[in-house]
Amino acid sequence: METGHVEEFLVLVEERNYWRAAEKLYMNQSTLSKHIKALERELEGELLTRTTRSVELTDYGRAFLPYARDLARIQSGCTAALRRLRESHSGQVRLYCIPALAQYGLTKLLVGFHRAYPDFYLRVEETSSYHCRKALEQRECELALCWEMDPAIFPGMGKALTSLPLVRDRLILTVVREHPLAGRERISLGELESSDVCLFKGYPAELARESCRRAGFSLRPACVTDATSNILDVLREENHVALLPEGLIRHAMDFSPAVREGYTLIELEETVELVLSLSHLEEVPLSAAGQRFWELFIQAK
Repeated sequence: METGHVEEFLVLVEERNYWRAAEKLYMNQSTLSKHIKALERELEGELLTRTTRSVELTDYGRAFLPYARDLARIQSGCTAALRRLRESHSGQVRLYCIPALAQYGLTKLLVGFHRAYPDFYLRVEETSSYHCRKALEQRECELALCWEMDPAIFPGMGKALTSLPLVRDRLILTVVREHPLAGRERISLGELESSDVCLFKGYPAELARESCRRAGFSLRPACVTDATSNILDVLREENHVALLPEGLIRHAMDFSPAVREGYTLIELEETVELVLSLSHLEEVPLSAAGQRFWELFIQAK
């Protein structure tokens, strides 16, 4: 049995929506659907029923669910134990991080670690904050550099972390200079109820959705991507608006006169904060290499 398909099934059960599950898994909906169908063929039974709004477990799916959780737990535990053994022998640090370190000036610290400790090997994998946190909890990595996540959005994240806050950012509205809102200095989230909004993929998008829900309406996503340039193109072509981490859009403005001259930023009346932190599981001591990596970030902070 393909354990990856089992893990995807568990995410789908948790989200009860193919679109949200596919986004968390960093894959498209058609691929996720194919994997679930392959799992159903192997198990010779339908696991899920899909409606226009949600996904529900069948009786067959409910019977399989506890075994799926056990399979995922055993696979994760086995893989993590063997990896920790290899890494303890090799002096390796396994780091999961979001794909936005350069924009916040953190890439230089990874390079600095390599130069300061050439005998240690730093293995980096870029993924979403959700997967960073999952990887920590399943002990697939020792450290994670990702957004701290609101437990109201991700209630399943239960294990305690030791975290070192590095960057504080916030969501800000971005529009082209010709947009009707471009002359505003501040705007409330409620004023975006009828707008098509572009979002930065991953936790910033989830946080934007949750913030709008708390403001009393469901946000209408126009596009969701982790490529800032793609979002800016959509704003230019469609005259939409975007809710983006301020640090990311200001970084784009600093490096491109066209972005600086063609777009404007509008503050939100509600503060929607993001905190980028280096974290590890509280219950798991850091390796010698991991401790050196942690100390380097403390010094830089």
